[in-house]
Amino acid sequence: MGVEEKICHFYYDVVNQLQKDFKLGSLFLEQASTSMIFGREFGDSSLSSKEAYEMIFLSHLSYSKVDNYNRYGIEKLLLAKKISMIGRLAYELEKEDDLSITLSLLGLKNKDYIETYKAFSELKNIIRTGWISRKVEESYRENDSIHSMQMFALAYAYFNLDKSISLDQKKVYEMILIHEIGEIIAGDIREGDKRHKTKYEIEKKAVEQTFSYIKTGDYFISLWEEFENKETEEAFFTYQLDKIDPILKAIFLDLELNRKDLFSDFLSYEKERGTFERGKVKKLFQYIEKKGYQKESREVRYENN
Repeated sequence: MGVEEKICHFYYDVVNQLQKDFKLGSLFLEQASTSMIFGREFGDSSLSSKEAYEMIFLSHLSYSKVDNYNRYGIEKLLLAKKISMIGRLAYELEKEDDLSITLSLLGLKNKDYIETYKAFSELKNIIRTGWISRKVEESYRENDSIHSMQMFALAYAYFNLDKSISLDQKKVYEMILIHEIGEIIAGDIREGDKRHKTKYEIEKKAVEQTFSYIKTGDYFISLWEEFENKETEEAFFTYQLDKIDPILKAIFLDLELNRKDLFSDFLSYEKERGTFERGKVKKLFQYIEKKGYQKESREVRYENN
């Protein structure tokens, strides 16, 4: 089994689990973003690390329980405990239960700080318009949180399967976590919408507002702009993952919903735009263009050796 085929198998395993439980996407994004911001704000690099993001991701997959933390070694057990704490913190921040105690324990004095966390929680309420416009059944329409977790799955598969990839993996993960934050004000603006010409300005305002509450906000604003400009290898790779995700998801939806239009629609659109004429995702695009509906069972799981 080649690298591209393994990536597809792993991706579809994650998609199957997300379809069974939409909450997985929001839980993952809220906890990963909490860990990311908490780590950077308080100088705990272990929480804003590649390993931390991967631990949180793996913990939300049904076949990845705590035992899988062993792949990081005994020295990472403390990090696993911190991740458990982050999960509880994210839950309390979303529910706003007894926040005075939470803030006191964390040493936080500025309650506005919580507004940054709320933005990530809000992404689960933003439905991606591409599926709405194509009249996909409501129970199969994904939100921004699900999309972000699917992108993370693709990045994780690439980093663990394709050893030729030389990128700042932590930066890629963080770009994925924040790349949709600009949609919390105006939602998912698709091409053809009269607001599309001012999409960047609208989203930039939302990003600046979201991160204005935290002292490391400039880092995240700069990271979002780097993603938007697509000038670095990490930004272009993340951009391509953003565009390959709906193509792969369209194959799943065509098969699930007995349709034949979604995959060809998304594929032809990105092919005409030349999105995958270069870059690290080019081979994956060529693979799924060739294989299409001949893709093997979505139930096969990839086990990292």
